[in-house]
Amino acid sequence: MTGRLSRDYWWFWAASTLSNLGDGLRLVALPLLAVTLTREPLLISGVTALTYLPWLLLGPVTGAVVDRADRRRLLIGVQAARGVVATVFAVAVATGAVNLLILYVTATAIAIGETLADSAAQASVPKLAAADQLEVANGRLLSAQMVTNQIAGAPIGGALFALAAAAPFFLDAGTYLAATLFVWFVRTDLRPTPDLDAPADVTSKMSADVVDGLRYVWTHQLLRPIAISAGLANFGAAAVGAVFVLFAIELLEVSAFGYGLLIAVGAAGGLLGALTAGRLVTRWHRRTVMVSTVTVSAASTAGLAAARGPLLAAAMLFITAASIASRNVVAQSLRQAIPPARMLGRVITGVRVIGLGPAPLGAIVGGAIASTAGLRAPFLLAALAVGAAAAVLAATMHRDAIDAAIAGNRDLQHR
Repeated sequence: MTGRLSRDYWWFWAASTLSNLGDGLRLVALPLLAVTLTREPLLISGVTALTYLPWLLLGPVTGAVVDRADRRRLLIGVQAARGVVATVFAVAVATGAVNLLILYVTATAIAIGETLADSAAQASVPKLAAADQLEVANGRLLSAQMVTNQIAGAPIGGALFALAAAAPFFLDAGTYLAATLFVWFVRTDLRPTPDLDAPADVTSKMSADVVDGLRYVWTHQLLRPIAISAGLANFGAAAVGAVFVLFAIELLEVSAFGYGLLIAVGAAGGLLGALTAGRLVTRWHRRTVMVSTVTVSAASTAGLAAARGPLLAAAMLFITAASIASRNVVAQSLRQAIPPARMLGRVITGVRVIGLGPAPLGAIVGGAIASTAGLRAPFLLAALAVGAAAAVLAATMHRDAIDAAIAGNRDLQHR
């Protein structure tokens, strides 16, 4: 991999880092706030389900939007809107006007913005980094996301919540607004670039664009197993994530700050996985990296179910997050490199729709199982789901196909 990442990439990286810090504050504080309103696992799982639901319902449409819009302007508008929503919610928390319904609506609204922001951001990376820099660029973004979202954001969010319930949400709003400013400093043209050999009907209706994106993903021999395996893994992750706050507080007997620290330890593993993904790929084949890391995460998720105290739980979280982060860097680089430029947004969101679509169901199932079989049961279900994801990758991801896809994109130039 050659060359330094551009100035605009680093402005983009800074915007992503700030907004992810806010996400980390909010994603820890929301479940803690929910626990103050109810201790029913199924109701608490609704927060996680609504966080993922927009990907299932709106993901294909956002992909078509990203392939038509100026991604820089889209990111500025969406981040500003998320800042406003977070500010209104923080005021509601501060004045005691919050309830479960308001919490659900806010989680949904911010998640809708996330579908647009994340899709636009991922589709922008190939504009900001050359083809042979994609894994480095994605690794830097993902590692910063881990540091700010969970390593820093999680314990800070827990500590601020313990001091004042509204504090993490006010800071969350500020990070979105600051990220808006940093995206403004990016001067690279992030608008979609039509392929020179694109068909004449590239101005087709948005409904046709949505169908084209999903069809491309589903019929592609690499993108389909990547998406299906992600769907299985995210089903399990959501089942665990939906009740993890109760698992930590009631079974591991940690405080709000301790809950944040557990999330931070897991994220430290994710940081290690993101930063080492490029080295793993240079030493082993991409297929080997993806299959082995998902297999390890299935085993560590099962280990988490057996944890009786915070130390073992933290170790299992660290291993799980490190494994999944390495897999995600490799998979994300592939899905950025494979599709034609004019379809990049639709393909990225198509993969994410299939990959995140099962997550709302996983959250609800996790909450329901926890209500009837106990708080450890969702972790066993998750281990089975992640194990199935590893099996899908092992059976369908062929070395020759991966090598051909990479070789076919060596002529992709920095745009």
